[in-house]
Amino acid sequence: MPMIFWAKQGWYQGSGVSAACLKKNAGHSYSHDNLFHSLPGVFDVQTAEYRKKQDIFATAAFKATAQQRLQAV
Repeated sequence: MPMIFWAKQGWYQGSGVSAACLKKNAGHSYSHDNLFHSLPGVFDVQTAEYRKKQDIFATAAFKATAQQRLQAV
């Protein structure tokens, strides 16, 4: 599934996501399932359906809370 992701440098710093790691993983094949599980991870949404293994950003050392991400913008 085609996807474009853009973020300010401050977002990367505040979120704990490694831009280099995302670039390294850019060639991987992802599906709608990955998008479904990545959005709750980005926005720190708690749901029983969330699967960290399918979260694209979790594999790039995603550690910050939603509040930290908002402050980085």
